[in-house]
Amino acid sequence: MMTKRGTKILLTAYKNIYGTEFIPHTAGEKLKMHKAIYLLQELGTVCGDFNFFWHINGPYSHELHKGLLEIEANYSVEEIHECSNGCAFKPQAEEAMQKLNNIFSQAGDYGYTPIEWCEALGSIHFIKKYKCSCESDEKIIDILEKEKVNLNMHDSNLQALHLLRENNFL
Repeated sequence: MMTKRGTKILLTAYKNIYGTEFIPHTAGEKLKMHKAIYLLQELGTVCGDFNFFWHINGPYSHELHKGLLEIEANYSVEEIHECSNGCAFKPQAEEAMQKLNNIFSQAGDYGYTPIEWCEALGSIHFIKKYKCSCESDEKIIDILEKEKVNLNMHDSNLQALHLLRENNFL
């Protein structure tokens, strides 16, 4: 069971990264949360005890998913709003969230929807770091595009990998 503090951490992080509040029943929101928390953890920001593994939509955590289902079932819109403004982070975590905000907000620049862009960034990172770390950038993108046929914009995927590298995710 997720604690109130854990809920506040997740919801505040989401708001800081995406600039909007988490709406659990809206399509794509849980996927976006998974990618944000995964990448935050990769930058060293602890948002809970979440183990991520490769899934059809990229990095995925059973523990995080259970927590998000609890939020969906037990929190009203007003309570989500209250929790989304209820947590302070250390400067390093704030910097990591700002990096993610900058990167995630560029979806339209590369022809992807915000949900697809988050999925691409999280998936590219996971493939490069945990599945095929010794492969070239081109090979990483080829693997991505074979495993995720919806993420088929080759040049945009290469740009996503470069953005991750430039922002010290890789």
